[in-house]
Amino acid sequence: MGAWISRTRVPTPEPDPQEVLDLSRLPPELLLLVLSHVPPRTLLMHCRRVCRAWRALVDGQALWLLLLARDHS
Repeated sequence: MGAWISRTRVPTPEPDPQEVLDLSRLPPELLLLVLSHVPPRTLLMHCRRVCRAWRALVDGQALWLLLLARDHS
């Protein structure tokens, strides 16, 4: 017969703080490109609340022009 497979879950270790991806460390131009792939509702409801810099990007014209250009191409 087949081998016995354990059904117990092995907890995944927490990543080192140095390994955590911090999008806020990206240059604003790159962060703008990343955020341009996020749905508009998520931008307004969640991303805008992350920090002041993200709020400024979400409230700015550049992000929405990228979104419109992507949607209408």
